[in-house]
Amino acid sequence: MAVEAEKLVKDYAAWRVPVHEWGSPTEFRAAGSLPDGVHAIRLESGLVLDLFLRGNPLTDSSHAHVLTFLAGAVTGRGSKAGPFFSGLGIAGGLDMPVVAVADPGVDVDAAVNLAWYTGRLQDGFQAELASVLGGLAERAGRPLLLVGGSGAGFASLALMEELAERASGLVWNAQTDALRYHPGPVRTYLSKVLGLASSVYTGPDWIQSVEARINGRIQTRLDGAAAVGASAGLLYLQNWSDWHRENHLEPWLEGAEWDRQDGPGHARVFSRDESHAVAVADFAEGHLPPDAELLSELIVLLQTGRQSQRSLAGDLADRFGAKATT
Repeated sequence: MAVEAEKLVKDYAAWRVPVHEWGSPTEFRAAGSLPDGVHAIRLESGLVLDLFLRGNPLTDSSHAHVLTFLAGAVTGRGSKAGPFFSGLGIAGGLDMPVVAVADPGVDVDAAVNLAWYTGRLQDGFQAELASVLGGLAERAGRPLLLVGGSGAGFASLALMEELAERASGLVWNAQTDALRYHPGPVRTYLSKVLGLASSVYTGPDWIQSVEARINGRIQTRLDGAAAVGASAGLLYLQNWSDWHRENHLEPWLEGAEWDRQDGPGHARVFSRDESHAVAVADFAEGHLPPDAELLSELIVLLQTGRQSQRSLAGDLADRFGAKATT
């Protein structure tokens, strides 16, 4: 059985910033101001949602979006305690205000290093998360720029489906169906976070068995490219040599009437309009993320709004597709 999240002890001291505790999202939203530091918000689900604010990101008006990082898999988890935040180094290098969002599902058990921001069965965490983050966008008067790759890419895209014009995204190598990631981390998540018995997630048809048991209570599969069309924008980077291209990106695009433009080598650009585009190229080998310099460059361009996502995707295809071989 998974440990109840509210009984876990988190290592807030490791972040060396003030910790602000809130009894509910309502109390958090009613605050007159939200100072820098970690904001620990107790949810009706019993989970605690941790947000790291730095540089007064909700009052800064010099950027087009509220820069917001989600965290992917925790590497070298061992006995380390959460909350786990990502993106603070990139934001610091850009001297840019930032919100970092930790996944409380990872805190449920020390064996878990990836939980896709779904929460547990029947606790409504995904809706609670969308409500809290949507409130930040409304408070700031600007959409969020959700940034994350792999499992955090999944969560970013899922949030964009819910938040619509209140969010845009910069994602890479995303899972679009969490159950079709590597079986080891998935089964740990199913056991420790969702509390499913091993009989449910073993056997030749285990994915179908899990989907039947979940029965729509949480979202583990994205609704497809058409579902993010109402969002404020999307730039999706996909490594050509990553197995996610065939198993996650292509099923996500299937059925959506996005234009395709071929670039040099294996490079491809898929776009819905000027604001929603996918670039497939040799950004990195396999499932490795694009390097931090490229991500920083793209964040700056998206924050200034000087170039559309479709234009950026085309430039990236030309720049990185040339490395591909036919």
